[in-house]
Amino acid sequence: MNHLSFKIFEVILMVIIALTPYLFEKVAHLRMPTGLKVSLIAFCFCALILGDVADFYGRFIWWDLVLHGLSGILLGISAYTILNAICRRVTSGSTHNPPTTFSAIWIICFVLGIGALWEMMEYVTDGIFCLNSQQFLVSTGTFDESVPLPGREALRDTMEDMLMNLAGAAIIAAFVIIKKGE
Repeated sequence: MNHLSFKIFEVILMVIIALTPYLFEKVAHLRMPTGLKVSLIAFCFCALILGDVADFYGRFIWWDLVLHGLSGILLGISAYTILNAICRRVTSGSTHNPPTTFSAIWIICFVLGIGALWEMMEYVTDGIFCLNSQQFLVSTGTFDESVPLPGREALRDTMEDMLMNLAGAAIIAAFVIIKKGE
């Protein structure tokens, strides 16, 4: 896959991911707040268009970590929104909220689960398309034919990404605990 084909693929992927909240609403019949939908679209733009197409990942070493922290926050808010919507549906619209501790655990598990799926997708696409999304090669370009990093260094990007997802999720979980006062 050449650079132009990959950039076109990224733009198409951006459109598909941007439509996900709307598709989720149609399929699951759970309403997501407009602000959350807009934030998710803005995040997708920053990750896919600015990150890969405009090469912010290559130009700014911190770009990937910031985005994983933000994704942890956005996915944490999404997890809390989904959990509350399900509780409202199960309790026929009453304002019954799930226990605070359960909400915090759900948020962290949801975010880490989505983060793990994302890292697996990066691993697969790196293998299929000869990319370097997981930064396991010596140089940092998306298209790279460099030498693989040795051992633990090859895992650094994935582990940092997962830790930033956890940090973002922990911020939302802590906010939920403080807000509910438990």
